[in-house]
Amino acid sequence: MTSARLAIFAFLLCSQLHAATYKPYPEANVTTDQWQEYFDIIVTEFGDTRDEIPEARLVLFTDEASSTFYAFTLDDHPAHPAWITRRLVEQDGAIAIQQIGFFAGEEQAFADLFDDYLALSDQLSQDNARQEESSE
Repeated sequence: MTSARLAIFAFLLCSQLHAATYKPYPEANVTTDQWQEYFDIIVTEFGDTRDEIPEARLVLFTDEASSTFYAFTLDDHPAHPAWITRRLVEQDGAIAIQQIGFFAGEEQAFADLFDDYLALSDQLSQDNARQEESSE
């Protein structure tokens, strides 16, 4: 992990750790209207952090105060409409990434997206652990 990414990781960890909107619905399978409603809430609250990633067919938002990150599918994403929410938490003195997701589209495409984000979280955790080991 680069020192800049590690610094961002540390900054986010020191922030408040819980987002009020982390789990807006009790079930992962939501309606298209629920997807749109939640997307609109996130745009209203965090629209100034919007980062569209056309090659991934995602739009990202960040809540720095709660160390929470939102990835919404764009219209041409196979899992659309869906989103993944991840947040950094301190767990047993280490940084952990909690992840939740919701979908109103095709379930297998959503599962693939969810798994991709789990793998990314795992890689970030491994990179962070290696960085900590090398600095000791």
